Formats: sequence, structure tokens, C-alpha cells
Amino acid sequence: MKYPYWHYFVALCNDVEKTARFVEPTIDNFKTYSIEYARLYLAIGSEVDVVAKLLCEKINPAAKLSDIDSYRSVILSAFMDLPEVLVVVPRYEISLNPWQDWRNGTNPAWWKNHNKVKHERNKNFAEANLENTLNALAGLLVLVSYLYADDPGNHRLSPSHNFMQFNHKYYGGITLGRDGNVSGYWLPGVSKPKRV
Repeated sequence: MKYPYWHYFVALCNDVEKTARFVEPTIDNFKTYSIEYARLYLAIGSEVDVVAKLLCEKINPAAKLSDIDSYRSVILSAFMDLPEVLVVVPRYEISLNPWQDWRNGTNPAWWKNHNKVKHERNKNFAEANLENTLNALAGLLVLVSYLYADDPGNHRLSPSHNFMQFNHKYYGGITLGRDGNVSGYWLPGVSKPKRV
């Protein structure tokens, strides 16, 4: 499989999208929590950790990595505008900026809450909610996209059914792919390939 982390993101995205049959993804419902959100939130958070570490190793193979703080330092050394990347859930008019707190040298609330749910679910179960799950998924989308940023094919990958995608300002056009039309995008700090 050429893009295993992308495909896992798409699978997680599909699972989160299915929850919309039971809880409408709106700001009014952001604090809704459940066993299903806990399952998804923990899976997404685990994948964020894996992909962030891989991205760091790609940026600086010699970096000493121990936790999200060390990841932040390495990732921002290569992609200083990553905290500005906006992700949308267009069908529900939701806009997310999952890494904005990195701009201030802190970790996002959704990451801190993920660790609370992971280590003390009995006390913090309500943090396994729609808002944190969506932000974690948006954070994963950003990291996976930067992980594959140097592969020109990545810029044509599109999230499943466009449930979650990048803000229109990163839009790079539509391409006809083997599986139909896909939207292209260009993220800050990623060089556009030269046309041949």
C-alpha cells in the first residue's frame, strides 16, 4: 500500500462521518460524548502520535523524540505555518484550526484532553466528545498531508466523500483520477511541483 497512513485516515474519517446519523455535527452538539466517540478519539489520537513521530523522523532523522513537545519543535522547524492550516467539514459548516495552539508554544486542548481520556477515562469521559474527536481528526489530516507533502501524488488525494477537507484557500484545482474527480490542494511551506 503506497499511502498507508492516508488510507487509515480515510477509514477513521468514514467512521466519524457515520456518527452523524446519530449526532448532528454542529457546534450545539460539540460537547456530546459517547463510547463511540471515546473509541474514535483514542484511535485518532494514537495515529496522531504515530504520524507526528514519522514526520519528525523525515524532517530530522537525528532528532531526539520523546513526546508531543519534541514533535512540535521539529515539525515547526520545517513547517512554521502549519499552525495556521484550516480544515473544514463543509456539509456542516464547521471550520477547525487544530494546531493553532502550537503558534503559542502550547499543545492543543484536544491533545491534552485525549491524554486525560486515555489515562483517566473514569474522570474525564466527557472529553471523549464530538468537538475533540473532530479536532483530532483535523489534526491528523494536517499531519498526514505534510508527511506525504514531497510526493506529488499526495496533492491529489481527497478525503472520503469530502466529509473533512482543507479550507478553500488551499484549493489547487480538480484532477480526473482513476477513481473519479479529486480536489488538489497546496499547504503552506510545501513547494508546488514545476510543470513539465
